[in-house]
Parts: sequence; C-alpha cells; structure tokens
Amino acid sequence: MLTLNNREKIADTFGQSCLSYDKNARLQRYSGNLLCQFLNQLPSLQSPTQKSLLDLGCGTGYFTQKLAAKNFKDITALDLSSQMIAFAKQRDYAGDVPTWVRGDAHALPLASNTKDIIFSNLVLQWTQPLSVALSEAYRVLKPGGYLVFSTLIDGTLDELKQAWARVDNDKHVIDYLTHNQVEHAWQSSGFTEVFSHCERVELPYPNVNHLARELKHLGASLVKDKRHKGLTGKDKWQKMSHYYREIDRAQATTPLSNGHIQASYMLYTACLMKKEN
Repeated sequence: MLTLNNREKIADTFGQSCLSYDKNARLQRYSGNLLCQFLNQLPSLQSPTQKSLLDLGCGTGYFTQKLAAKNFKDITALDLSSQMIAFAKQRDYAGDVPTWVRGDAHALPLASNTKDIIFSNLVLQWTQPLSVALSEAYRVLKPGGYLVFSTLIDGTLDELKQAWARVDNDKHVIDYLTHNQVEHAWQSSGFTEVFSHCERVELPYPNVNHLARELKHLGASLVKDKRHKGLTGKDKWQKMSHYYREIDRAQATTPLSNGHIQASYMLYTACLMKKEN
C-alpha cells in the first residue's frame, strides 16, 4: 500500500521533472489520445458544453488543454504535485480557464455527484490500493457519468525486470497490478464497463541508458521497496545492459536495427460508467 507520504514523494518526483516531462512523454501521448477517442465515441457527449469534467492527475496540462478545446461546461484539473499545476497553468486554454486543485486521488476534495466525466491518463498505477481511488472517482461522478482512464499493468518493462533479475535479487522495477486485479478493483467500486482494451506497446530506444534517462525524466524511476539505495555500480549496470539486449532480441515482436532496443509497456484503457439511480 502507498501511504499519503509515499504518494507525495512520487508527486514531488514528477514535479521535479515538469520541464522535461512533455518531450519524453511518448507513451502518455499515445494513451491520452486513445482516451480522447473514447470520449468521442460516447453518444452522451455530443454536446460537451453541457458536461463537466475532471482531469484526474493533470500533470503538465497537455491533455487539459486539449479537453478545454472541446468546450466542456467546466473543467477541474487536479494533481498532487503543486509544481505540475504551476507548470500547467502557463498554457493557453480555449474557453474558460480550468479550475486548478491540488489534491489526492485517494481523497478527492470534491463534492459527490458533481462530474459528468473523469479523464485520467496514466495516473492510477500510482494509487495503491487502486480500489480506494476508483471508489473516490465513483463518488464524485454523477449517476450515468463516465470514468475514462489508462493505466499500466503487469508485463510493463518486463525486459528491464528480467535483465536486472540476472544481475542481483534487488528490486529495480515497479510492480504493476495484473489485468484481473485492475478489473476486480473497478468492479468492486461499483462501475459497469462500457468498453476496455489491453495492448502491448513497444517503444524504441537507442540503448538502455536512454531508457533509464527517459524513465527518470518522466518521474517514474522511484521504486518504493528497493533494498539498496543509491547509485548502481558500473559493473552491475554493464551486465544488466548486456542481458537486456539478449532478452530484447529474443522477445521483441519487431526487432530493431542500428543496435536499438525496445521496452514493452502493457497498457490498459477503459471507459466505465457509474450506474444510474
């Protein structure tokens, strides 16, 4: 379980990366655009000017800006990182400026039954237990409202996890929930499924150092249960890089040339509905 203190440390890590976040957020762009496509498919959103929306975990405001251009009635942009909110506020927004709220997904500072849509892009993997955050989203949604979200599940960065496992028995990669655990969490929170999708996304990198650097810039390098803190020795890093290339050659569905490697992300996206009264 991630305590509030743990979640605030993660938020601080993301906040410190706000200046470099957008140029490294390839996966976030891909998943967020999928969620926007989900919104376009909802028949009840043909008139967004009548709908209120919460951007849960707004980050740098990249998708907040896109959502604002859709002319929702009002948008609340919430993040646990005050640095991210400060950065997001600097963007230009079409229509009304979003309402900015610093808050925790485990205890949303919003009234019940007040939002038509909750949009959450690659945030909920940082909420443990996930069921608490989902129950809060359910509370805040109006009956008949929708939660559209993406998260990462087990199998993400599996090449990196396997490579480190050949070097030592420490924990170097974050553990993610399984597909079944995520579905159980939203079912137990009361949601019904409109549609969901799971896919393996492979992103190319020049080398393992580049992968590690991108993860750091995205603020995603914090491993809570790591036993040996601090920098990893050069010898261990070289061994891990060697094993990574071996594993990548054996597992990649589309092998790359020029010595590049790939990293796998298991992306789960869903559109859920709060039941009508």
